[in-house]
Amino acid sequence: MTRWDGTPVLTTERLVLRTFRLDDLSHYAALNAQPEVFRYLGGEPMRRQDSDDIAAWANDVYARERMGLLAVERRSDGRFLGMCGLHHQSSMPDDVEVAWRLAFEHWGNGYATEAATAWLDYGFGELELPEVISMTDADNDRSLAVMRRLGMRFNREQQIEDEGLRRRDLRDHRRRMARPPRELAHAAVSPSRRPRSISSPRRRSSIRS
Repeated sequence: MTRWDGTPVLTTERLVLRTFRLDDLSHYAALNAQPEVFRYLGGEPMRRQDSDDIAAWANDVYARERMGLLAVERRSDGRFLGMCGLHHQSSMPDDVEVAWRLAFEHWGNGYATEAATAWLDYGFGELELPEVISMTDADNDRSLAVMRRLGMRFNREQQIEDEGLRRRDLRDHRRRMARPPRELAHAAVSPSRRPRSISSPRRRSSIRS
């Protein structure tokens, strides 16, 4: 059974990154119905049940794997801003992707970069991942800009299937923890560039992969 307890996973200067609570669901559904957001989610507003199911899935993934596309809360007033986190995208199950989705009214404040930076630090540190990817549509300039600020490098364009939809011209960016062999150097990021301005609560021993 899904737990809706809002467990804090990471904190940053302005944000709490946590599991979803039941009172987040209406806000998340409203976010997923915003035209500026669903433009990159198949072009149609997401149904409330689908939005709720994604939040439940995210909490369940965190309980199993200590990662997930979890809630983003503003520390100053407790406002729900959207989601961000790490997950295995179904078309590339061997890779871990960092992804984000914020309500339109909160764009342009650096929240996506701040949250994703925290999750990257967690992934490379706590989870000891060798590499994290991120994908977006070729014309999603805002997400591409976040990827660049995260120190990610363009890898390739490809087609993926997301929730049964074939999405074209998706851009795959990657960030590696350690410098790869010379032939892959175009995609490398030195660990020294990783920001460290986050804190993580002590991991509970009962949460395992």
